[in-house]
Amino acid sequence: MTPLQKLMSMASWGTKEIQAYMGAPRLAHITNTVTKEPGFPEPIINRSQKEKRWAVDDVVAHLAKRNTRKKREAVEA
Repeated sequence: MTPLQKLMSMASWGTKEIQAYMGAPRLAHITNTVTKEPGFPEPIINRSQKEKRWAVDDVVAHLAKRNTRKKREAVEA
């Protein structure tokens, strides 16, 4: 499936939507940290630094794994 087909078949989010979903107070945190984490999905649209979109399902799955890992690390500490 090409990136365009993937976009057409599902919803996509930009950094503002990811920020809203996470409840993050600063957009810069999403742009500079979250989207650059190892394992964060590749954007399905990457026209420029300011115009990137990610598949919602991929972002939600990554954030769920991320939160599970952070909770596990907190319990082990």
